[in-house]
Amino acid sequence: MIKKIIGPFILIFLLVLLIAPAAFGSERNHDNVISNDPVQEQEEQLLEDYDDLSAVNTTGQLEIQNNQIAGEESRASGGISVGFEPATVNAGEGGEFTIGLKINNLTSGQEVMGFRHVFNFNPDLLEVVKAEVPVTSFLNPVLTAPVTYNNTTGRVELNLARSSYVYPGSSGVVYNVQMKVKAKGIATLTHAVVDLRDTQNHSLAVNPINGTVNVSSANVNFVPSAANVTKGGNFTMGVEISNLTAGQTILGFHHVFDFNPSLLEVVEVEIPGGSFFSPVLTSFPEYNNTTGRVELNLARSNSAYPGGSGVVYNIIMKAKAKGTSALTHSVADLRDAGNNPLGVTKTNGTVEINEFPGDFNGDTRIDFEDLMIFALAWNHKAGDPGWSQAEQSIPGSPFSQCDISPSSGTYPNLNITPDGKVDFEDLMVFTLIWNATR
Repeated sequence: MIKKIIGPFILIFLLVLLIAPAAFGSERNHDNVISNDPVQEQEEQLLEDYDDLSAVNTTGQLEIQNNQIAGEESRASGGISVGFEPATVNAGEGGEFTIGLKINNLTSGQEVMGFRHVFNFNPDLLEVVKAEVPVTSFLNPVLTAPVTYNNTTGRVELNLARSSYVYPGSSGVVYNVQMKVKAKGIATLTHAVVDLRDTQNHSLAVNPINGTVNVSSANVNFVPSAANVTKGGNFTMGVEISNLTAGQTILGFHHVFDFNPSLLEVVEVEIPGGSFFSPVLTSFPEYNNTTGRVELNLARSNSAYPGGSGVVYNIIMKAKAKGTSALTHSVADLRDAGNNPLGVTKTNGTVEINEFPGDFNGDTRIDFEDLMIFALAWNHKAGDPGWSQAEQSIPGSPFSQCDISPSSGTYPNLNITPDGKVDFEDLMVFTLIWNATR
């Protein structure tokens, strides 16, 4: 009876001994599979690396191409940005301007230990004149801050360490770069490295904003460029700005030109009501008939774009003696809204003074010879061969001497303002002169 009762229990006990190790072993093997799963370990490590990368960058250099995500997050949240001040520069060919590198939206209380910055520019269009950290730098106090540049490769680099890490404020310019414009075009100032460090030597997430330099080319010239006048008569020359780049702001203009005082004298210098640089805040026109110089200093009350071309001021002059006087620009200083000089090309002018209008060969008579010279000049215009200068191979040159219209006044005191061509209007003036001398 006892054997019948114990037997089943022994059988169950043996089965448990056989099954339990397998079950426990399977559970232990399952635990091993979880802890040694290479895919899951890689995911966990990536998450850890991402957390580390999001918090700090301890490699010492924050390259722009490796920080695009952080930059987008920073911009979206209104975080720290680094840009140029001003963001867009309008400069003239041959002129100079100063641009600042500015940190914006620094988190309140954020301490800063150092800053490394590199930007690239087009060396065909621009060159660096000077780069410096001002005494009022945003990251003062500065321990050391060498700034280097290379005009061959088009690169500027700053490495700055602070002597105190205190919160410098929300925004400000760290350093300035003075640049010169070499050629017309559009130049982009591109951040290559932006590495702003906190007190733990960790790089902060920064959004880089590139800058733009629009290079314009303005010209200063006389209207008309070549005047043909009569001895003893008065005439008017205008000083014109032309080819001003669309949108170019203008704050002021300083202009000086020289003339031959033995041939010409200034009667009056005036700013017309419709001056190209209206509205005018103030102007100081001056002239000296002893030295042969005219000077204008002009400031505008509104620096808005004035247009493409126009006359700034007029000079009423008197022809004293026969001859040819050059009108030569010595100063043409055009300033934009930021008081930066714009590059300006200068086109000089000439004034030819005749003894009598219509006396093209200078023999003090109006006769058949003058008529023949006029016939040779007929239908010629400015820019044609032989227009401005006498050339032995071109009979009747210079043809510009026959450009005698439009004119005003009474012979022989005619005020002639050439229009750059010899046409029917000039023939009518020559006919009036012919009849007046008979």
